[in-house]
Amino acid sequence: MNNTTSMTNTRWKEFTFKVIEPSDYSAVFRHLKGSFYIEEPVNKALGFSPEREQDLNVRKIDMFNRYSKSLAVCPLEEPDRIVAVLITNIHDVNTPMPFFEPRSPITTKYRHVLEQMEKAFNIHETYGVPRFPELAILSVDKEFRGKGIATELYKRAISQLFLEGFPLVYSEFSNPISRLVGERLGFKEVSRFYFKDLTLPDISCAFDNVENDDFVTLTVLENPEHK
Repeated sequence: MNNTTSMTNTRWKEFTFKVIEPSDYSAVFRHLKGSFYIEEPVNKALGFSPEREQDLNVRKIDMFNRYSKSLAVCPLEEPDRIVAVLITNIHDVNTPMPFFEPRSPITTKYRHVLEQMEKAFNIHETYGVPRFPELAILSVDKEFRGKGIATELYKRAISQLFLEGFPLVYSEFSNPISRLVGERLGFKEVSRFYFKDLTLPDISCAFDNVENDDFVTLTVLENPEHK
């Protein structure tokens, strides 16, 4: 058994951790539609629609194509049900994410938000790395939260990425609970953006009905073995 399989396709408590395969995509999208797409603070502030759902699914497939070891969690008693995922994306200056024409205006707004954050703090330039992984999407069904699944997903993904030789792992946290998990695992905040300060090209706020203290943190965990 190779290292990847031993760390990802395994039983843990009453769950199975597995690498997401193309045959799992439909189940992954069903899970995300009922959790991350409507509950994650940035998505919640921007709004949701069937067109936005299609755009989000297109981008997730792009992420799966760029990194083949994103993780899903299934209960042992329901092996075909996905109750949690951690999706990894690879940022590569030589191979940008493929462009697609958004179906939803919400996606266009989201792109403006990402562009502002990336322009203000560029990981490639700051750390001198042409290629790095991002733990991009963490999602756990409500009924399975508080069981340590999120922490275990992060630990497994980080171990695998460091084993592959990446000098750092990047992640953005807008959810206070996942942010706390990241802090406990050693992620260091490198930048912070308050929702109220993120704007559209016409200088209007990108979000509706946000609190003054809603924010997203950009964080980095460096590989202690990298030289």
